[in-house]
Amino acid sequence: MTLLIVDDEELTRQGILGSVDFAGLGIDQILSARDGAEGIRIACEQPVDLLLSDIRMPKMDGLTMVSALQKTNPNLVTIFMSGYTDREYVKTALRLGAVNYIDKPIDIEELRNALRKAVSQVQANRLQQDSHKRSLEQISETLAFQLTVPYAQDADRVDRLWADYCSYCREDKEDNFLYVNSIVVQLEDVSSVIPQLPSIHQGLAQMLAPHGLHVISSEKHLYYVVYHIYSGQRYQPRQIELAANFLREAFLPFSRSYVAVGEMERGISRAYLSFQSAVLLLQRAFSCPPGSILNQTDWSEIPEVSLSDLQDLGRLLTDALADGRKEDANQYRAELSDLSLKSRALLPSQIKSLYIDLFRELDHIREKQGIVPSPLTPTESVMDQVNACFCLDDLNRGLKDRIRAYFEDLSSQKAENQTIYLIRSYIGQHYSQSSLSVKDIADYANLSVSYLCTFFKGETGQTLNAYLTDFRMERAKQLLSDPRNRISEISGMVGYNDGNYFSKSFRKSTGLSPTEFREKLWK
Repeated sequence: MTLLIVDDEELTRQGILGSVDFAGLGIDQILSARDGAEGIRIACEQPVDLLLSDIRMPKMDGLTMVSALQKTNPNLVTIFMSGYTDREYVKTALRLGAVNYIDKPIDIEELRNALRKAVSQVQANRLQQDSHKRSLEQISETLAFQLTVPYAQDADRVDRLWADYCSYCREDKEDNFLYVNSIVVQLEDVSSVIPQLPSIHQGLAQMLAPHGLHVISSEKHLYYVVYHIYSGQRYQPRQIELAANFLREAFLPFSRSYVAVGEMERGISRAYLSFQSAVLLLQRAFSCPPGSILNQTDWSEIPEVSLSDLQDLGRLLTDALADGRKEDANQYRAELSDLSLKSRALLPSQIKSLYIDLFRELDHIREKQGIVPSPLTPTESVMDQVNACFCLDDLNRGLKDRIRAYFEDLSSQKAENQTIYLIRSYIGQHYSQSSLSVKDIADYANLSVSYLCTFFKGETGQTLNAYLTDFRMERAKQLLSDPRNRISEISGMVGYNDGNYFSKSFRKSTGLSPTEFREKLWK
């Protein structure tokens, strides 16, 4: 708690400082000034909670100083001191909200009691401010969320929330929501963003305020944050562009995102329409690079790319893969990647469905070629892998990696015993089960445990347990390369119940701990 002492008499200031146990009262910082003008300067440089001030001083008296300070700090708690008993001074001091008025010469015990009362008042003000802030934030967020559904569904609720919000903000209810733009931010990683939302909102509000714009915000459906920017007068589109740029940069360090700007609408009853227009833009954001700002003008010159065009390239690609034509396959994949990035008129579900078919067909080709599943071909469903992709770039990178792994395996894979193929295939499908044992594999291959181990070592030059461990470690490396996977969860995903044992096995295999391996990848 900070106290500012303002008095033109040096002896008075020093006498007060030497006579009161301020720390015992909860006052941990004390500032001093020689007159009202210096007091204003100091109070503007850093927050002041308590003011102990003389009334009559040169340059600027205490009453004038307090009147000025209350314009920016209405919760300032004031104690006046004076050697004059003019009743008008007392009246003015009380009108300015002084908690006490002390006559000079100062009685120290009277001063201590006045300071105790003032400290209690500051504490009460803080509690009231915190309660007011929480109530305002709750009403603001509820109102912002309510504006993401049609006004007609619950018009009375919207009107009540708006009236309550204006009451808390002391805004003009009738004239302050004449125009509105909704901006919707779609996020990939919400968990890292949630702690940042209050500071991002505050920064946006501060940026908008000088232009007469206000903002309320709310989370929506886990992966979205909605900002309704409104004003009592028509504003320039440039202001909304600046707001969208601010949000893109604010979220950039924490998560990949898209920022969609809805159309300007008039009145609170039409705010939903602005939100809806932003959502429609996000439905076609999948083919855009993360960090894109989407608005209506972006779609005026969209090239016509049909789903059948992509499907035709997909068929050419799978034919080349099946025939082992590496150069043709890579060419068709590159063409598919370039063309798909221009397919903004297609819905994400259409594009994802095409890639699901491609991934599944590639797995089928691997099987027909006798190539066992590798760590680059995860056992989780293709649909889950595709749906986990935040953008089309992720899909195209995934397809490129799969095709590269396919041709590497195709060139290095020698014709091997069918039983060995079955064993490798079984491990590729069940390695994530911690209960997987040599006996399970032997039963699957219709062999005894002892013969299986001897046979596998003779055919591959590697023990079965060593192969299983290597397979799990390669899969762990792939999972560690994806920042969405937590290290604490990866051990279970590759068949280890004990995280510590997994870490020891990983270090033995790679020379690094899982954390060190991930850090090395990201350098």
